[in-house]
Amino acid sequence: MGCVLALFVLVGASVCPAQIQNPSFEMTYDGLPWPRPLPTGWGEMRTDHPSFNSLCTDLWSTDGELSAGLHSRINFTVSRDNYQSFGQWVDLTDIGSIVFDVRLAAYPAGEFANFEASLVVSIPYLGVPPVALWQQAVGGVYLNQQVDVSHLSGWYFLEIRNTAQVAGKFPLAYWTQWDNFRFAEGTATVIPALVHLEPGTLNLNSGGKWITCYINLGEGDEVGLIDGSTVMLEEIPAHIGGYGWATAEASEGNIVDIGGDGSFERMVKFDRAAVAAIVEPPEATLLITGALTDGRLFAGEAVLRVLDPGRKKK
Repeated sequence: MGCVLALFVLVGASVCPAQIQNPSFEMTYDGLPWPRPLPTGWGEMRTDHPSFNSLCTDLWSTDGELSAGLHSRINFTVSRDNYQSFGQWVDLTDIGSIVFDVRLAAYPAGEFANFEASLVVSIPYLGVPPVALWQQAVGGVYLNQQVDVSHLSGWYFLEIRNTAQVAGKFPLAYWTQWDNFRFAEGTATVIPALVHLEPGTLNLNSGGKWITCYINLGEGDEVGLIDGSTVMLEEIPAHIGGYGWATAEASEGNIVDIGGDGSFERMVKFDRAAVAAIVEPPEATLLITGALTDGRLFAGEAVLRVLDPGRKKK
């Protein structure tokens, strides 16, 4: 009932469709349990969990002086899937995509870990469960992130979340900081990618730890702009590894020229067992997706031959 009333309040107040309220979190009010600046227009359905805190912060921003900070609390016990969020109702009718900036960091120092930032939409009063439009669990600054919402129409509850991926008590505070939300016309730009997998044939009964993936964006796009931390094979994230295969930045260790023709590829690796779990003989067409550091998206397919010598023929 509260969600329905919230929707009627928004419509009755003549909130302009195709508008995100307080998109850069500059307008605040004093929130409880103690006076802290919370973002005006983003307060609905915010989950107050004792292991988290939330506020508008000047520790980092890209538009104005403030951003929305969601963070775990030092040495507080958290369970897997506990989260903190800010949210608001938005009308996504005729909207192509949502663009935003976000930073994942640890305070007072160290690497971001154990948590995941996500942008989620739902329609609670109709029983439409939360769907993640964007997710990231690797620390860093992600500018001009663009998610396609052209397939959605009507009012949705939009949430920014910081979610625990593991249970525990941690000596650092893990922050997700959000800023500069805006709508963009048209669907998100998707660059067609040429993708090559090695091995090209996967024997389900053989050993091995990795499936190596080489991504080429063709002429006119710098393969060095690929953010390795965003690369996915279907729902399997690229593995960071001890050599930084899936780091956000390109390096001498993950930019290669496999053909020796002067056309370079970004190299990432995926867990072989995870890939084996989603494929079946005789072959599988796999979708590889990701983003560039400038916010553009890419996607490409690769065909993987699949062998299972132990399977009986019908």
